[in-house]
Amino acid sequence: MKRRKPVHDRFYETLPEITSFDQALDPSSFLPFPAEWSIVVTDVVNSTAAIEAGRYKEVNIAGALATMALANELTDMDFPFVFGGDGTTFVLPPSLLERARPILADTQRTVRNLFNLDLRVGIVPLADLYAMNLTVTVARFLVSPRYRQAILEGPGVEAAEHLVKDPQRGARYRITEADGEPGEASFSGFSCRWQDVPSERGETVALIVKPAPGQPTARVMQEVLSLLRLCLGDEQDYNPLATGPHALAPPEKTVAEAWVAARATGGLRVAIAHLMIRFQVLMVGMVMRLGLPLRAMGKNLAEVVDDNIRNSDFRKYDGTLKMVISCSHEEREKLEQGLRELSQEGRIQYGIHISDRAIITCLIHPNSPQEVHFVDAAGGGYALAAAQLKSSAAGSSGVTPPATESAQ
Repeated sequence: MKRRKPVHDRFYETLPEITSFDQALDPSSFLPFPAEWSIVVTDVVNSTAAIEAGRYKEVNIAGALATMALANELTDMDFPFVFGGDGTTFVLPPSLLERARPILADTQRTVRNLFNLDLRVGIVPLADLYAMNLTVTVARFLVSPRYRQAILEGPGVEAAEHLVKDPQRGARYRITEADGEPGEASFSGFSCRWQDVPSERGETVALIVKPAPGQPTARVMQEVLSLLRLCLGDEQDYNPLATGPHALAPPEKTVAEAWVAARATGGLRVAIAHLMIRFQVLMVGMVMRLGLPLRAMGKNLAEVVDDNIRNSDFRKYDGTLKMVISCSHEEREKLEQGLRELSQEGRIQYGIHISDRAIITCLIHPNSPQEVHFVDAAGGGYALAAAQLKSSAAGSSGVTPPATESAQ
């Protein structure tokens, strides 16, 4: 049974909805979170090294699992979260925070047990940030009837991440596996059943752009969106899921999902979970091929590819613009030239990672009509673009050459 939230905790779900991404960069679309709320920051420690070792898919899964676990605990996906490739940022009210703490701790434990990765989790009260005059505001973007995307703004978002990662100050904010008992988190609805989506235009690019310090956020980001339109066209032209073929994954690519379902890496439970997943994949494949009018979890199974596209997060904003785009080599070079000029003018900082395909990580809530399909570029995507952004921000001019990854 769905628990009713206290009135003051329903701030986010009662926000007016914006209906275009351009509105997401309009300051009038945003309202400040109540001071009683907290930012939850999760990220995979040493994700760059793991990605360089070829474990980018495992890093993506580790970064996404906390969202599914919290959605199952809170009985819906109507809470603010932004996926960043190797982790996710949430903003939660106090009545949900104590319920979330053991779930997050158990997610840490699961990630370590299954993937031998360290998921760092920290909780920063907004009151701490507001006391430092660091704001955190939010808008609610209606992407589709099944997915409402949180748009975060304000210096408090980045500050919370820095606080959690800080070796000394971060200790008071970080939580550990000891904060929760084993077996409390449910990952039902987590799914990795699609092969990487190749770019039919040649390249799949993970791009992160932020205004340079002191620059007017809304004006600068609107310039970046205008540059994207000039170089790439409308969003349906560069959405990586809309421009590439979708194919269901072969058996060896669904093993990680079976591990998550069984909470183990071997044994009878994993074998049974994997068998069930393969049966479901075969059924969906047959329904897609024949166009059969079958439904499951509120979905028309013949339209699952369209659902992937409609409910994807290939574009988002949390103080930095994060996008995964499909483009040609020439279009990317034109876009990079424009970004480089803005960077040299001191207007923006950016990071970019170039691949040839996109990764989909699917979260389909089992008890509500809500779903989201996290999108990243293969081979490191957002995590490597973020590392380049950090490097360029620390430097004195321009950006370093883009990180590149191709299919093996």
